[in-house]
Amino acid sequence: FSSYNFTPEPQRLHLRTKIEAFTMSLMSNGGFIVSYIIPFLLKGIKLTGGLGSLIGLLLYVKQDSILYHPTIQDLPKKPRDNPKGYCSPAEYRIPFETHRI
Repeated sequence: FSSYNFTPEPQRLHLRTKIEAFTMSLMSNGGFIVSYIIPFLLKGIKLTGGLGSLIGLLLYVKQDSILYHPTIQDLPKKPRDNPKGYCSPAEYRIPFETHRI
């Protein structure tokens, strides 16, 4: 077997040493966490808080239309406003009990 002697090109070697030096400097002084990870986390927290506030505001403003169905084609919302014969079972002498929720 002949030994294969691999020598990287000078440009790649220079780039590799730059990357290694940069990585070592970040890891050695703790600057990586401070300068990259913490701002990223803060942006995520701000985005989550902003979206949560927006959703909360929309729920507050639109709560009536979310909780109560709108009227369909101007039909009455209350039984007493229905046409005659559709107001109450008492009109047909059917026994019933009134319950309020």
